[in-house]
Amino acid sequence: MVIFVKPLLIFQLYFLTGCSPFRKGDELTKFKSFQFSFEDPSNSKYFSVLFSQTDTFFLKRYSHSNIDTLYYSVLPDSGRSIINIFAIKINSLAFDSLRFHPLEDFNCDQAKIFLYFEYPNGYTNINIHSLHPPIAFKQFNRWADKIIENSHLNLADTSINFKEDRNIHEFIDK
Repeated sequence: MVIFVKPLLIFQLYFLTGCSPFRKGDELTKFKSFQFSFEDPSNSKYFSVLFSQTDTFFLKRYSHSNIDTLYYSVLPDSGRSIINIFAIKINSLAFDSLRFHPLEDFNCDQAKIFLYFEYPNGYTNINIHSLHPPIAFKQFNRWADKIIENSHLNLADTSINFKEDRNIHEFIDK
């Protein structure tokens, strides 16, 4: 009886939290939305980017006055493949918590990265608080910085709530 309880408990834990390790290959790239948030108090850099399955992305820049600015733009031609490759790369890291939160490397006053993938049947979220995040995160952050700098950003006349809005504002207002 005990032999069957443990696998059932693990399955329920993954299923209920949305952190299903059963997504593989192309399934990882079929997300409804992907939110990438970055906060770095050392250079007052706070932003979130929302990617969906369309060619448009949304960028929210946060400010100390709680008056955030929302923009939209079109992904560069290579954007979709870069996002998909990143989704596949991080999947192999997502369940190895020691690689994301090593105690000797934790520093809550340094840069933080937050990822939230929403799938039709669940979600996956990852928080990184590390002086030395995995290379895949550094590379993706550099790419996100580049598209933000090089894209023609248009003011959006809509409101989008990102998963990290409240946490980023609490962090900024410290």
